[in-house]
Amino acid sequence: MTGQVIYELHIGTFTPEGTFDAAARELLELKRLGITLLEVMPIAAFPGRWNWGYDGVNLYAPSQMYGDVEALKRFINAAHAFGLGVILDVVYNHLGPDGNYLRAYSDDYFTDRYKNDWGDAINFDGPDSPEVREFFIRNACYWITEFHLDGLRLDATQNIYDAGPVHVLAELSRRTREVAWPRNIVLIAENEPQDIRCLLPIEQGGFDLDGMWNDDFHHAAQVALTGQREAYYTDYRGNPQEFISAVKRGFLYQGQYYKWQKQPRGTVVTSQPASAFILFTQNHDQVANTLHGERIHALTSAAR
Repeated sequence: MTGQVIYELHIGTFTPEGTFDAAARELLELKRLGITLLEVMPIAAFPGRWNWGYDGVNLYAPSQMYGDVEALKRFINAAHAFGLGVILDVVYNHLGPDGNYLRAYSDDYFTDRYKNDWGDAINFDGPDSPEVREFFIRNACYWITEFHLDGLRLDATQNIYDAGPVHVLAELSRRTREVAWPRNIVLIAENEPQDIRCLLPIEQGGFDLDGMWNDDFHHAAQVALTGQREAYYTDYRGNPQEFISAVKRGFLYQGQYYKWQKQPRGTVVTSQPASAFILFTQNHDQVANTLHGERIHALTSAAR
């Protein structure tokens, strides 16, 4: 992760055409910007024409809206030719509500034993779960081996529930690295509670991922840039010390009380490298959570 500059890219809106081939034609401009790693938002097939990708239902099929399988391979090959890495955002915490027919094959894919923010939780640790785990782990391996992707971004890992002896994310981490060998891959977690287990080695009960989005930094930056302090910005001041602390110590909240959630937030950071904490000022979630969906340049001054 050291030294990477990540660009979050939605194939459908990156160009007027909204295709893999059209996106490939713009890669040189991203290279000139200093980008080193492209994070492609989810492309698993979904019903309809427009989708962010987080309601995908056919996990093994790139959406035909963006092009066919060969077009995706051309896009990744073109990125590699420019020295750009490509990681794919994958969603293993739920499936979309429309077009999801897994229950037609088995009731074992889902469970009601856990609360999920987006529908039924995936059954990773209950009766008949080994086959379900294999379905999702093999999907991760498929993207790495078939398309030569350089890693994955794992969406909302806090909603991937597994109380078994080996967490499914730990197994996924191990298996994807095995199939990628001798290449190195990058595995990144989105994790709203900021659970350091994502970064811990497997032998210490962790998932052995390479990085986590640092929401604390984002929230402090938003307060500094816009002055807004409502909702989940309540507990941030946007002052210089917050930025210094985020750079030096990773997360700002490492178990302190968090008024917005009325509970402690975060876990203690110890020996994890600074490069494991990904700093950002906007992403697809945070743009969408504004009233009118504005990007940050529309909410603040150029100087800020």
